[in-house]
Amino acid sequence: MRPPTATARLALFFSLLAFCGTLSHAQQTRIGVTWSIPDDEAAAISDLFAMWDAGITVVRTAPVTNTSLLVAADSLGIEFFQDLEVGPLPSSALVDSTDYALEALRNQFSTAERFRSARFIGLARLSDTSDPQACAYFRKLAEEIERSDVELFTYYTTPFLEADRCGEIVDGILLEARDISQSRLDAILAAAQGSMTRILGLASLGTWVDLELDKTGTLNAHSPEWQARFLEDRLTQVREQRGGSALSLVIVHRWRDPQAIDDTFRDLTQRRYGLLNGSGGPRPSYDVVRGFATGRQTVFARESGNTVEAPWTWMTIAGWLALALLGMVYASSPQMRNTIPRYFRAHGFYREAVASGRESMPAETVATLACVSIAVGMLATVFVHEISSRPVFVVVSSWLNPEVRDFVGALLDQPWTMVAVFASVYSLAAVIWTSVMSLISRAGRVLLPAQVLILIVWSQWPLLVFLVVSPAIAGLGPDLRLQVVALMVVLALLIGVVSTVRTTLDFVSISKPAVPWLVTGLVLHPLLIAILLAAVFGFGEYRGYVEYTLHLLARG
Repeated sequence: MRPPTATARLALFFSLLAFCGTLSHAQQTRIGVTWSIPDDEAAAISDLFAMWDAGITVVRTAPVTNTSLLVAADSLGIEFFQDLEVGPLPSSALVDSTDYALEALRNQFSTAERFRSARFIGLARLSDTSDPQACAYFRKLAEEIERSDVELFTYYTTPFLEADRCGEIVDGILLEARDISQSRLDAILAAAQGSMTRILGLASLGTWVDLELDKTGTLNAHSPEWQARFLEDRLTQVREQRGGSALSLVIVHRWRDPQAIDDTFRDLTQRRYGLLNGSGGPRPSYDVVRGFATGRQTVFARESGNTVEAPWTWMTIAGWLALALLGMVYASSPQMRNTIPRYFRAHGFYREAVASGRESMPAETVATLACVSIAVGMLATVFVHEISSRPVFVVVSSWLNPEVRDFVGALLDQPWTMVAVFASVYSLAAVIWTSVMSLISRAGRVLLPAQVLILIVWSQWPLLVFLVVSPAIAGLGPDLRLQVVALMVVLALLIGVVSTVRTTLDFVSISKPAVPWLVTGLVLHPLLIAILLAAVFGFGEYRGYVEYTLHLLARG
């Protein structure tokens, strides 16, 4: 018997929506949840009944093998959207996993024949579907389904909207939507309404709760009330789209906080997306999802809480304190006051002073290095925090082992610590290059480490501006913030290149080492070593992963 066409499968999808009463399935857009299946069968069945009571009839999870859960889902009218354990992967690795995926898919055929709740199969999770090479994987799986007599509805989850290339092969695609901005959601809604791409809905709408936050109310980011308001705003945005919502399904991430460090969806343990907390208690977001899923309530009153302080206030204070410290050092050091004008107005005299050792100023130079390092640490921290709410972070963090991912989450939870880590790494790199260049100077005019450190640090003075700019970026709107911080990172890299050139010219002018030794010093520059290592990984074993990361940054 020839399996039904894609049109027939869509008809099957909507025909399976009915169950008792007139709950959420009567609405145009259905509400589902992501769910990591508990090990305890009784707890899992209890979760299913709680979801049904909340009007939820779609549950996205891993392949379900427990017959009792399938029987319960069939009786409740719940449909399991089951993601095969494939992804997130770059296109080349996705194609290489075809045999594994085919075997996993065949294992689902008998279950799908017996249980109507098991007929929805996710062929891959958050893989690089912006690369046409990935489509070969989906075609192989689609052909296998065509050869079977099983009625299946296929989908995959993806971070790509306009750049997706494989949507026509499956019955629908689900778009990654964790921490999604309103403008991004508008773009998805417009694309779903106006394009031929089979956008079924959102794979993981939600935002996280900060368990260590001691403030409540919608004004305080990542409080339980803030999470509830986020979901209310986004669900309202979907429901009130002009002309009616083009999304058939919105899956909220997630039903309950994870019980294990490396569960199905690999969330950072510090970021709790659950409608229920770890012990099963409902958060305010549960009422929002239940209201929208049942259609009983779509407007909610929430306490705003106390007036929230400006974001990254501590960073603003720290930046100005660092500048004040540097100002005090300048005011108390006659050598520094004499040398700075020479650096800008008479650079030859500056070089002569450094070469003679009259202006070594070790304490002043170390203080300047500390301030520059803090500035770099602040910018790097703001950048990491900004991309941590983007698909690129969700994908890349899923490649890490659970312990490393937990460490990254701990750093994100402690921005002060992250600034200190980045600043320490930067200072260490400067000290290493200082030592290298001081040794190389022995091939010409010998320079002590204190003299070389002046040449390295003073050329980096433009980086001090990030002591003020970095906290200001954190106060911008979400749509503008990523663009600005990315521009500032590029600017910082350019400053690093220019300062390296300036340092090299000063060093050559003073020490006059032989060319081979100078080349050795440049090759051992920490920034160049980092670039070379990135090139080795980028063109070696991890090339596909590097390419996928770049695709996410450019297209995701």
